[in-house]
Amino acid sequence: MSESEIKQQCRDNYLALLQQYAHGQLGELENMIVAAHLTLNPKARAIVAEFESIGGDILMNECEPVPMEKCCVKSMLNLIDTDRSDTTSKPFHEIKPSHDDLRCIPSPITQYFDRKNQPIKWKKLSRGIDYCPLPDNQTMSIATLLRAQPNVSMEEHEHTSEEITLLLDGAYEDVTGRHEKGDLIVLDERIPHKPVSDKKHGCVCITLAVKNVKFKRFWIRAAQFLFNR
Repeated sequence: MSESEIKQQCRDNYLALLQQYAHGQLGELENMIVAAHLTLNPKARAIVAEFESIGGDILMNECEPVPMEKCCVKSMLNLIDTDRSDTTSKPFHEIKPSHDDLRCIPSPITQYFDRKNQPIKWKKLSRGIDYCPLPDNQTMSIATLLRAQPNVSMEEHEHTSEEITLLLDGAYEDVTGRHEKGDLIVLDERIPHKPVSDKKHGCVCITLAVKNVKFKRFWIRAAQFLFNR
């Protein structure tokens, strides 16, 4: 694929992911990452709002009404009458992170760790790169927080399916271009890449990939234990 084709494919993948989020079609981990993206990117919130509006118009104008069981109506009325003053949450972008030492990490991610009753603790992955796996992940995907020191190059790798990466702080560059805080990058199996962190600030990101990750060089394949376990 040419550079322009790669960038267009990434854009198409990104919009498809936001559309799935707006329509409630994502799993827990994907939903969490997109929600975190929305806290950092006002343009993304506008895109999702547009998708939700389109979905609402289709639902109201093109879908035939479906009869409901009486118990469904009763359950809905009971929910409306329930006092939710203690459980109603603020929009994601108004909630402050609960981990004071990790202020760059948006609340949807810190709340995930809080629900699992696990603190965010960094472990060394390789020279200049630390990681923190997300807890209790029982799906075919694996999500990991990554922190790279300035000007660190990760080994070139590819995936068997999509890789979703959200930049939480700093920046990195790869074959798809330069990405900065708040950017959400969606690669597919046709796009191998070799991220290089920003020369001055490094980067912090969260990445979600379907197992397996395939590293190109033999000596680095030990890292596959982290991504593919």
